[in-house]
Amino acid sequence: MNRSLTIQEKVGSLPWRACPSADTTVGELEAAVSMFKITIARTTADEILLVQTDEAIRDGDPPPDMEELGTAMFGEDHNAILVTESGIYKTLDGEDLAAG
Repeated sequence: MNRSLTIQEKVGSLPWRACPSADTTVGELEAAVSMFKITIARTTADEILLVQTDEAIRDGDPPPDMEELGTAMFGEDHNAILVTESGIYKTLDGEDLAAG
């Protein structure tokens, strides 16, 4: 079973994307985010956005880090692959390119 979750790096108060693998359910993600001051917004069947609540933004609460979210989703001793995507990729000559 390939259990993984990829989260786009959070920038400011804008929503950020979550990409669960085929073996990771949206229900697991919904249950996990309910433990934090974030909600899920689904814009398409494939796109899942994580949105900080107004309360979290007002209070300056940071979003959970990947390990906190992974533990909430899969339990303490999980072996899921957790990835934070920075949106920056290296070219063959080492130059940074922003994804887009």
